[in-house]
Amino acid sequence: MSGFLITRNQNAERSFIARRGPDLTYIADTLTRDNLVIRIVNGGTNMPAFGPSLKPGELDDLVAFLETRKRPLRPEDQANDTASSAASVVK
Repeated sequence: MSGFLITRNQNAERSFIARRGPDLTYIADTLTRDNLVIRIVNGGTNMPAFGPSLKPGELDDLVAFLETRKRPLRPEDQANDTASSAASVVK
């Protein structure tokens, strides 16, 4: 019985943690680098401002990481991306 309670409590804690702050899973699909900096420094919906507590290098590192948070390309999108890249080189 106690194992069940621990699991139940841990799941409740995970659910609570998951709802705190914005969903950053694919944030780079939504915000530009400049917008990421503005949100981190000034805060935003459901997010506190971190500007006063971050050093410039830390802010750059955080933004660089968040810029990697994009949806993976589907195979058909990769083919289109490769074709458009080749066409731009030919021009």
